[in-house]
Amino acid sequence: MSILCDLVVHWCTINNKKIPCSYLTMLESASERIAPSFVTFEYGERFREITSNRQHFAIQQINSAVEEASGAERLIHLIGELPQNELGLEMKFRKHAKEEIFHHSLFVELFDNVFFDIKIDEELRDQVVNCPPNLEAVTHSNIKVTQNRILEEIVQINIGEIRNLVQLKLSKPVVIAHCWDESYLHRCDEVMDRLIHDEGGHIYYTAILIERLIDAGFQNDIVALMDEAFYLFDIEAKRFMWPMEEHYMPNNTM
Repeated sequence: MSILCDLVVHWCTINNKKIPCSYLTMLESASERIAPSFVTFEYGERFREITSNRQHFAIQQINSAVEEASGAERLIHLIGELPQNELGLEMKFRKHAKEEIFHHSLFVELFDNVFFDIKIDEELRDQVVNCPPNLEAVTHSNIKVTQNRILEEIVQINIGEIRNLVQLKLSKPVVIAHCWDESYLHRCDEVMDRLIHDEGGHIYYTAILIERLIDAGFQNDIVALMDEAFYLFDIEAKRFMWPMEEHYMPNNTM
């Protein structure tokens, strides 16, 4: 079983959840076909090299906070375009968005307490702190998303959260190593565990959705979308880790 499947199985085991076997079979096949860099030894070594720079890693917490807020905003916008369907996506996406907003606050907390010596412009800080969207500001549109878009969003969320979980697993020991305030060490550990737990939960709920979609006859679509998502997130990961190298992306994936 691949590293990615092991991560999902581990989360299910410690949270007493049924293991999504059909999903894991597809996940393993897709990861074998695409071979994403973010599960390689080289990626882990490069990550530790980059995050050993205290200032660089501090800014990464700010970037992560903004990304979480942006993810919540995307989900809130999507909720307003969902058609009525039996998947219960509105409730699931609302819960996910709420957790993304909470994660934004956790990354800001990490920045303030672990990297308290790194100063940023006050105007920028205010923008970061105040960037999360209003969870109640859903605007329902008469134009609804298509079935294909729903499939794409679910798979994109799933694979994106898998990449995020890998990042958090790599980040936890590094964040703790950077924590100079001994009185904050326990809380720092709690914050990282909460982030890791919630990302696993996002993977799980989308995995269950994927299994339901497989049963509904969308297996071939899911296979193609998993390959595309793995490829796109792999390109993004490589560009972050090795920015000076060229990473090929065909025009039809833009």
